[in-house]
Amino acid sequence: MLSGQDGNEPSPLTPMTPLEKSEPRRHYFVGVRRFNHNPEKGMKYLIDNSVLAENEEEIATFLYDCEILNKVSIGDFISLGNDLSSRVIEVYVQKIDFTGLSFDAALRYSLSSSLSLSSFPGTCKPQAVLFPLQKIPLGLQL
Repeated sequence: MLSGQDGNEPSPLTPMTPLEKSEPRRHYFVGVRRFNHNPEKGMKYLIDNSVLAENEEEIATFLYDCEILNKVSIGDFISLGNDLSSRVIEVYVQKIDFTGLSFDAALRYSLSSSLSLSSFPGTCKPQAVLFPLQKIPLGLQL
C-alpha cells in the first residue's frame, strides 16, 4: 500500500505544481495539504518546518488569510480545546471587523460562511466561538 492510501497522510505521489517545488514553498503546500487532511498533524508539520512560528498571532493570521485551507479543518483545529487553539480562536475572531455592527448583525456575520464558523464540527463548543465575540466592542446602544 502506498503512503496516503491508508488515510493517514497525503500521498507523496500527488504531483506538485512548479510553484510548490522550491523548498520553503514545498513545506508550505505540503503543510496545507496535511492540515486539510489532519489539522493537528498539519499544524505540527508547518511549525516543525519553520513555515509558522508557534504563536497564536501567526497561526490565526494563517488560518484567516489562507484561502486554500479547508474550513472544516480550521474548525477542527480551533476546537481541539488545547491551550494553543484556545488562544488562536481569540486572535482569529479579533481579526474580524465588527465595527459599526449591531449585536445581531455581528452574530449573523460570525455565523456566515464568510467566516467559516458555521462550518465548525459538532465537537466545537459554541462558547469557544461566542466567548471571544463578547470582548469586541460593537457600538451597542442599550
